[in-house]
Amino acid sequence: MICANCEKNLQEKTEFCPHCGKELVEKPDVDVSDMENNLEIRNTPQKSGNSALKAFGIISILAGPLIALYIGYNEYTQAHRAYSFFWGARGAGRAAENALMNAMPLILLVAGAGILFGIILLIAGRKK
Repeated sequence: MICANCEKNLQEKTEFCPHCGKELVEKPDVDVSDMENNLEIRNTPQKSGNSALKAFGIISILAGPLIALYIGYNEYTQAHRAYSFFWGARGAGRAAENALMNAMPLILLVAGAGILFGIILLIAGRKK
């Protein structure tokens, strides 16, 4: 038997170490199969929530503003093209800016809805 504190060899069935004075506690015999079962339990992956909801949440957070940018760009370029022939560059620029401002509520709604929906999905997919 070896003392766990001072690591000196001891006689069997002693309650205290004669070298350091610490109380000796015998370790119970451990069955190897129990150790293997414990290792298997520890190595099992922990649930991290619903991965699909998290993935869709991230996609929604990224896609909402991108779709809004596309809507704004599309409105601006269509108005600029439509008016550039008749009004020239200056008039077409003004018309394009007006079209963009008219589309701004839709742009903000799409971007905000995408971000909000993504956050809701991330919260729903978290670990409980």
